[in-house]
Amino acid sequence: MIENMERAETLGQRLIGAGRNSALALLTTTMLVFPMVGTANAADLEEIQAPAAEEDPLTLFGGRLKIGLGAAQHFNALEADSDSAFFPINADTDPSFQRLRFNLELTFHITDNIFAFVDIAEEPNDFQGLDPFSLNQDFGFIDLNLTGLAGLDDGPEVHLKTGNIGVGTFDGLHSFSDGSVVQGNPLIGNSPTSFGTAQSGAQLVISDQLDGFVKSYSADVAVTVPTFGGDSNPDKGFNLLVGAGVDTTSGLSFSTRFFLGGGGDQIGQGDSVAVGNVAGIFSLDGVQTDGLFAGDGDNYFLASNNRFGGNGGNGDGQSSRIFHQNLLPGVDGQILQFNAQYRSQNFGPGTLIRAWGGFAESDFSFVDADGNQTSGGNPNTIGVIERESSISFWGVGIQQFLLKDKFYVAGRFTQVRNTTDDVDGGNLERLQVGAGWFIDERSLFKVEYVNQDEDENSAGDTGGFDGIVTELSVRF
Repeated sequence: MIENMERAETLGQRLIGAGRNSALALLTTTMLVFPMVGTANAADLEEIQAPAAEEDPLTLFGGRLKIGLGAAQHFNALEADSDSAFFPINADTDPSFQRLRFNLELTFHITDNIFAFVDIAEEPNDFQGLDPFSLNQDFGFIDLNLTGLAGLDDGPEVHLKTGNIGVGTFDGLHSFSDGSVVQGNPLIGNSPTSFGTAQSGAQLVISDQLDGFVKSYSADVAVTVPTFGGDSNPDKGFNLLVGAGVDTTSGLSFSTRFFLGGGGDQIGQGDSVAVGNVAGIFSLDGVQTDGLFAGDGDNYFLASNNRFGGNGGNGDGQSSRIFHQNLLPGVDGQILQFNAQYRSQNFGPGTLIRAWGGFAESDFSFVDADGNQTSGGNPNTIGVIERESSISFWGVGIQQFLLKDKFYVAGRFTQVRNTTDDVDGGNLERLQVGAGWFIDERSLFKVEYVNQDEDENSAGDTGGFDGIVTELSVRF
């Protein structure tokens, strides 16, 4: 049934977590540690730490090391709206095969109560500014089971994780693809409100199984710096992420997450100099912004994403984050999000429905030279001004298996509204419909049609686009 969509994503499934066998795993994994990056709850940890069967060829040293591999190949036929494209070349994007995405995942079972995880990845749409053909650490952490270390057998399980923390406001009910880790997402693209990334820090997670209608719960708190790498620059600040969720016997799961970021004191300091025609506009040069607000990228491609120059390219290429909402600058920002999920086998081989909504704001706004609000990727954007910007957003997704464990159809709709005061804000809307075929238990082929409309003064960063994308992925 739906387990097929999560089965291959164990710990390496950074954005929706490891849990494959319960809604809580889905929920806590992403909710606790941001779905996106290898976060794990108690159930996940138990599964990961249990010694694998001897016949498992990817488990070595008596179960102390487990190796996971993933690869994904995409064919892209997207094109931006010719009347509104931010970069005209994107309205003439030719269909093309994307470069292969590859992940090598290593789980080190140090003791019964300590493990470490490292993900080495080659992601063509990530690691901007680095060698596009190099392997990089995409995610990694050390996890301490404090309950086990204390010798306690009963009560809640408490874990302390440090390293790369999955920071996000969505959870397992909001599927996510990252590099070749894609089989937990019934579609190919993410949502334009997939607020999530990995940052360096520490996280405390508590979870427990219960008897009754609420069968499990989890809660977490994380403190991070606003970057994947270490950063000791002045005034960068720290981020706070808190969340909680419950899983019920009815198939319903609920969670809520709150994110609070800093960094606004960097504006106007050092290389962040005054620009534009209006007082109070400053460049973002030398400012460490929070990538969470621009998401972690989509497996989509337009001509301006070209990493190697050419017709319309710039030699480095725009990040794949241009497909995400980008109205909020990523300094002094906050996000409140609510998530829900329903699983059932009452309507055929398996049904999964996910819904989410929330609000986000920043004390700063992207602006052009005259102080008019823009999005971060708008070519007219020159900096930021201390003026509040805000959005509201919601989305719903459904996955329906038609053949058990083999064939499904899926759809997702997301809307983001610019709610900034004194701005005639517009909507960003993305519709995704697709289907998936499990060739076998480790191989999945997907096809998706996507249409993203971006009104004037919306949170969009492309001007709108549509087209078809296919994806073939393997994981073992």
